[in-house]
Amino acid sequence: IDSIVRDESEKLWKVKLTLADNTDNDIEQYSKHFDKETIDKNQVIAVGELLNGMNKFNEAEAHYKHILKDNLVISDFDIASSYHGLAVANNMKGEYDQCLINNNKALEILMKNPTKQTWSRLIGECYNNIGSMHNNKGDYNEALTNYKKALEYGQPDTQDTTYRGMTEAYSNLGEYQKAFEYSNKAFEYHEKNFGGIANPTIADTYLNIGKVHLLTHKYDTALELFNKALAIQLDTLSEDHPDLGKTYNSLGLLYEEMGKHDLALTNLQKGLEVQQGSLPGTHPDLIYSYKSIGNFEMKRGQYDEALVNYEKMLNIHLKTLPPIHPFIGDSYYLIGMVYFEKRQYDLALKYFTKSLDIYMKTFGSTHPSIEKTKHQIQIIRSK
Repeated sequence: IDSIVRDESEKLWKVKLTLADNTDNDIEQYSKHFDKETIDKNQVIAVGELLNGMNKFNEAEAHYKHILKDNLVISDFDIASSYHGLAVANNMKGEYDQCLINNNKALEILMKNPTKQTWSRLIGECYNNIGSMHNNKGDYNEALTNYKKALEYGQPDTQDTTYRGMTEAYSNLGEYQKAFEYSNKAFEYHEKNFGGIANPTIADTYLNIGKVHLLTHKYDTALELFNKALAIQLDTLSEDHPDLGKTYNSLGLLYEEMGKHDLALTNLQKGLEVQQGSLPGTHPDLIYSYKSIGNFEMKRGQYDEALVNYEKMLNIHLKTLPPIHPFIGDSYYLIGMVYFEKRQYDLALKYFTKSLDIYMKTFGSTHPSIEKTKHQIQIIRSK
């Protein structure tokens, strides 16, 4: 599928396809997957899911709004599915408030009949999406609360997404044993249901397990897992798919820790290039790439270049997060460090003060982020 465009004048959707022979294995596998995913599903809604799956989030958002505004679906389940699809697009665009609103609209309908199999599956998907949203916002405990609800209400075929989301949350909380536990559950789920067949889902599982090994300084194991993920993605995804961007970014961070700086920069830049070409400008994956490259440049005294990347990160945070959020505080702190190293102390003090103000409102008074920011302010005032 090359593109899906709605022609308003003719009131129809136009799908551009690249044809292949019936014996083409990729086409055969995709057809089976599409048939499974869309069986007994309203095809108007299925178009929206295709758009989300193609990372066409603006188009998906417009499509679902069109469905709801013009009453193109009438059953409660289809209406809930439309709100959920809209919420998925919101999440990927960094529109977190709207994501939560639309997920809650879907859940309000679905919780009328939570034991019906198709309904409970969608309930699980809604809670998975809310969990993903909180992971993107850095609210990891809230993410876990929603992932546990996904396990409570969802069906077995939604558990893989749940386990991978819980792996990410526990990793970011520094609870690495829990992260390993849920990454292994994701791997076992894949082995049981797909028989070890390589696909993007198992690649994502390898990537998540590798990240935990990276955080626990097991670099050789992390490298093996990242390379497994990359090989599968290169074989099953287009070369500009955003999942490749995440893997290149992870490889870049790993090579930096291993002291292989040229490989680190090559992979970080490759990851950012893929993401910029395939994701909306406020997508959370871009934040991590800007920060990773900024940190790389900062270590090498390339302060002006680092500042550009930190400011890009800050701009996304300001567009997608509430004004008093620790991620914004982190961005201000990093920008303050750039100005500190450039000996522009007035500007450094300005950003450290902004950072401290946010930290004081969101953390306890003894939080490490508060202590390190106060320390930097004291150094400046002593000069």
